[in-house]
Amino acid sequence: QKYDAYMKQIQGRPGLWEVNGETKEHLSLFYADGQRVSGGTDHQTVLYARAGETSTGYAVSQCLTDEPEILLQQAAENGSVLENHNVVPGNENLCSEEEKKTLADVETMKQIVERAEAELPGEKKMFAIKNTVHSQFVSNQKGLSRYYSRSHFELTAYVDGREYVATATAPERMQFQDMAE
Repeated sequence: QKYDAYMKQIQGRPGLWEVNGETKEHLSLFYADGQRVSGGTDHQTVLYARAGETSTGYAVSQCLTDEPEILLQQAAENGSVLENHNVVPGNENLCSEEEKKTLADVETMKQIVERAEAELPGEKKMFAIKNTVHSQFVSNQKGLSRYYSRSHFELTAYVDGREYVATATAPERMQFQDMAE
């Protein structure tokens, strides 16, 4: 990641130079009569920077193609208040590479819908299913590098003109008993 590489380059630089990133990814599918009708994916990443040698300023960007020094320089220029710069704890990734969440594949989403269709009574059924992956990272020149990631599934069932919602953090945790009752 270019921000981690840049932070290593400026490790001895005085002050605070930090970037936090937040990404949300969505996979949404709509099913009717057992067939996928529509669907798609989207994602959004926002970068938050705070930086400065003697004062700390802040900047926000969604432009991922900019080089790290551009966003950090903008944050430093925005700074006007002197801040106490304590040493940050060592490098602690809260999510290992294996724990990073990714969007479910279409087959997994279809299996959730098929389970719901089989377990829910009623004649006319339509389903909308969405998987959201929310990731955040923080990296600074003092050695802090943390990554957080979580996944969320939401199934909306439209059965005989009524709407029901089930949510879970993983496909195998999706439960439909409350809907069925």
